[in-house]
Amino acid sequence: MRRPALALAAAAFVVLSGFAVARHQAFRTQMNDLGNAVQAVWGVTHGDLAMTVTNDEDGVARSRLGVHFNLIFYLVALPFAVFPDPRTLLVLGCLASAVAGLGLWAFARRRLGDRPIALLAPAAFFLSPMVHDATLFDFPATVLTTPLFVWMIVAFEAGRPRAAWILFALTLACKEDAALLTLCYGLVRWRDDRRQALVLAGVSLAWVLAVTLAIVPALNHGRGLTQLDGVAGRYRWLGRSIGQMVRGLVTRPGEVLAHVAHFAKLRIVLYLLLSGAVVALGAARWLVPLVPHLAMALLADGPWMTRVTGTFYWVTDVAVIVMACVVAARRPWPLYALAGATAVLSFLLSPLPYSAIASLRDYAGGDAAALARVSRLVPDDAALTVQNDLGAHLATRRQVAAFPRGLDRADHVLVYLGARPPADHPWFAATDPRILGNGQEPGRVAAAAARLLDMGWTAVAAEDHFYLLGRGTTGGVDPAEVRRRIANDARALAALPRPARDGIYGWLDE
Repeated sequence: MRRPALALAAAAFVVLSGFAVARHQAFRTQMNDLGNAVQAVWGVTHGDLAMTVTNDEDGVARSRLGVHFNLIFYLVALPFAVFPDPRTLLVLGCLASAVAGLGLWAFARRRLGDRPIALLAPAAFFLSPMVHDATLFDFPATVLTTPLFVWMIVAFEAGRPRAAWILFALTLACKEDAALLTLCYGLVRWRDDRRQALVLAGVSLAWVLAVTLAIVPALNHGRGLTQLDGVAGRYRWLGRSIGQMVRGLVTRPGEVLAHVAHFAKLRIVLYLLLSGAVVALGAARWLVPLVPHLAMALLADGPWMTRVTGTFYWVTDVAVIVMACVVAARRPWPLYALAGATAVLSFLLSPLPYSAIASLRDYAGGDAAALARVSRLVPDDAALTVQNDLGAHLATRRQVAAFPRGLDRADHVLVYLGARPPADHPWFAATDPRILGNGQEPGRVAAAAARLLDMGWTAVAAEDHFYLLGRGTTGGVDPAEVRRRIANDARALAALPRPARDGIYGWLDE
């Protein structure tokens, strides 16, 4: 069944990469995710081994390794050096998901034999709307973690320790929380090989402690990971440091219980159960790797991590559920149930245009050719503040931030006020105007651009709804004409229908 498995993975890669690139060309990627990764990887290819990024919320330039510990980006820089384009990362993320699916097939084949039923494992993974969210939502490092983690498990199961330990090291290099996954797999492995299990768990624990308590503070001006210690740290309600957070968990159980015990949090647990975990309870130990991400999501401040659509956190967890269903498939029904549940959820929740709530309009809009023309007017060494949904296109530079961040040091500001086709899938985060505008509705972006003209900025260019403003520059476009165009665009944007976020989908994602 090798050829069908390869064909399935190739089809998934072609479809996902095609739509990922289309989203990018339609200005539906972000500076806040893809652009940050692009700037870091581009920095490596230009000798900046610290991977300095300039788009953090507090306006301080810092090493990417102090934001997310993505050592794997040094390897990602190799293909990027050949093809220095944000689309390289998007295609690489889709390729990683295809390779992860092949790993799930290899896992299923070892457990179930080289039979057609083993193809249900990769098929369920490729159909999962959470896999689609991850591969279409910019370039999260979790898409790289998934294939390495899956193939690490395949190698351990196949008795190939050298390959397994190499894949283990590469998994740790992906992200700071990857060590929690490998630690949990050490617990899963205990029944099969206690020595390997102890080494897996011990090295993983030592790694995560070294990264969070020593390495990251050394690279981040004495502060910890931004998720924990940043301006908008997700767990600051528990305490200002890791020690305080742990004490908060232990000493404030009532507050912790109240924090997690409502639908906005527990819906992600329900989703994972319905997506296949419930039929894998017969292999419950294989579900242990779900615990770290679930704990992180439930304890985070706000509902962002527990949204059912539009997030990228859960792609590895989908792979874990698939493997657990394979282990539970002493009889075929768990895999059939997994496939059926995935098909239903995919039809209801996928951002791909075959679903009930999406269409090709979600991948339309924007004018990449006009953006390229306007952006050529920005010197390579200029500090740029750019609208969030344009940022990934322009992140190959030393100084770049998502508007309005970085205005105090910016030489140029670039915004886009063109109307887009209304999104059919407003619950997919990447179509939300508040996300694309870095927390600002388009009308507010237009008003801010007009205020910059009043403050003495020069209109360097105004074409096809793009507005490039410069500080201390001469010449350019008549400011009165630019104000008129901005006002016209603002009226057109205000007249667009606002996406509805009510009904069951709003209930799931707001």
